[in-house]
Amino acid sequence: MSYGALVLAAGFGRRFGGNKLAALLPGGHSVLQQTLQHIADATPHITLVTRPELQESGMLDAELLLNGHRAPIRDLVNCIPCVDADKGMGHSIACGIREIAHWQGCLICLGDMPHVRSNTYRQVLQALERSPIVLPVHDGRPGNPVGFSAQHFHHLAECHGDSGARRLIRNLGEQVLHLDLDDPGIHRDIDTPADLGESHSRNEQSS
Repeated sequence: MSYGALVLAAGFGRRFGGNKLAALLPGGHSVLQQTLQHIADATPHITLVTRPELQESGMLDAELLLNGHRAPIRDLVNCIPCVDADKGMGHSIACGIREIAHWQGCLICLGDMPHVRSNTYRQVLQALERSPIVLPVHDGRPGNPVGFSAQHFHHLAECHGDSGARRLIRNLGEQVLHLDLDDPGIHRDIDTPADLGESHSRNEQSS
């Protein structure tokens, strides 16, 4: 048994106008590649939930440097298709949880959040060993990834629709550890072309 990351990458990118996970960031990596690289720096156990058509399209064949080895994404992480992805994020969570039922706990990560630091994933995983639910916070605002111990997997397996795990976090508030972190990336997803443009602008300002 182990702790690891459940990465949700089954969205449709409607606000982005296309496959945002394949969009290129300033460093030359795609949104999904950079997200997975940061996660892999914290844990070798990664399960990626995606849509069958994305898996078949070859998107997961992109080369990705993880743990010093270059190979297609599909060969470096456990990729599973969710046939109910169109019904909302909750269905992707339930699909993924069934695959990792033997884990001791997991981070629920979003594939479109490439700016979350590797150390943030490490810190949430470490906190998960002493708390059943870990919610990262920056500047008083909660973000992602959220950690869940296996004792709540049966609840996550019942997720459906677009609410994801938010309702579970509200209902089990007394069990939630709010972990203060110095990482604004926990709030930054790539949801629109403007979000991608902001990433390029910040890179230019810092160079």
